[in-house]
Amino acid sequence: MMSMSSRSEQVWDLLHSTQALIQNRGFVGNLPELPNRLAPVRHPTTVTYTDLVERWSEPLALGSSWPAGRGSSQPLALILTMKPMDHEETAFVRSWFENPKVNLSLEDQFYLQALPIFTGENPHYRGLVEDLCKAFQPRALFCLGVEPARIILGAPLGLDTLRGGDFAVSSIPLLTTLAPGDFLALPADPPEQRQRFKAQVWTDLQRLVGKLRYG
Repeated sequence: MMSMSSRSEQVWDLLHSTQALIQNRGFVGNLPELPNRLAPVRHPTTVTYTDLVERWSEPLALGSSWPAGRGSSQPLALILTMKPMDHEETAFVRSWFENPKVNLSLEDQFYLQALPIFTGENPHYRGLVEDLCKAFQPRALFCLGVEPARIILGAPLGLDTLRGGDFAVSSIPLLTTLAPGDFLALPADPPEQRQRFKAQVWTDLQRLVGKLRYG
């Protein structure tokens, strides 16, 4: 069990890193590497990704196809989006993880999955994500933007609520951050909006890493 002093030190480190980010416009303060004991724990499962695609391809909207995912077969977390990310969006998200401060690999330690387009008034996206959780057994779900989180949870929640609340699917934490496309759409000048965006993402990223470490 973690001691109170040890947890306080961890909280202080996170607060210090966030403050430095806002002041210095970048990732600062190394996040310690994930301990080996927090590597993905695999349990026997009868659900495979192939089975999942076959099952959930039936309710696909006419003219749409299954958005193939990519990444680790044993991911720390599933990264969920409304549509497949383009090269620029992927490069931006990769920069959140693949830097000396965070030191995680996007494709090697996570799985990126765009949500398919289903027919019907109330498509069962939560059931799909439950099956994804069975197939991949991640430690967390990380939604890029409010839309994937809203349709998974089945509630029109606001960004602040989604970012700050405690949500879960099949007992797996679901966290939300801003959509990378929204950042790329911001003008470079004045720079304050982009700085604020990066600071918010950094806060969300720290929450994600905390879930990966401590559950």
